[in-house]
Amino acid sequence: MELKIVRSFQVLAFLAAHITSAWAAESMLSLAGTWSFRLDPEDVGVTEKWFTLGFDDTIQLPGTTDENHKGLKKDEQCIDRLSRVWYWKGPAWYQRRVTIPDTWKGKRITLLLERSKNTRVWVDQIFSTARHVINGRCGNDPPIRQGGRGVSLRTAPCA
Repeated sequence: MELKIVRSFQVLAFLAAHITSAWAAESMLSLAGTWSFRLDPEDVGVTEKWFTLGFDDTIQLPGTTDENHKGLKKDEQCIDRLSRVWYWKGPAWYQRRVTIPDTWKGKRITLLLERSKNTRVWVDQIFSTARHVINGRCGNDPPIRQGGRGVSLRTAPCA
């Protein structure tokens, strides 16, 4: 009898894991990979509507500007803190084409960015009304339609 209960529990645990995994696959979209990229040293990207442009440079995300060799090459050798070869502290722009699944029609879509700075979001050149995304979360306001969408992100250090 105990063996039957243990096996039943194992089967239920297995099914729960696969159902959860299937749900996560349908409800989450990884944005990892190659993004178009541009540094904004003069902080003119919003005024000049860079969210309407394409960028020639690329960056791998997740990753940092230092890991991707973007910014100013310093190659510093500090003993009191972590040293960075590539330094950047200023606005930067990221763009990528994203396909929103048909199954998400009518659902709220949340963009979650890990360790992001002060971020602004445009989808198909429309600014998200979540004015500044400080904690890395942004809802779909205005609503995002299914299919291919252009996503532009502008990050900058918090003031």
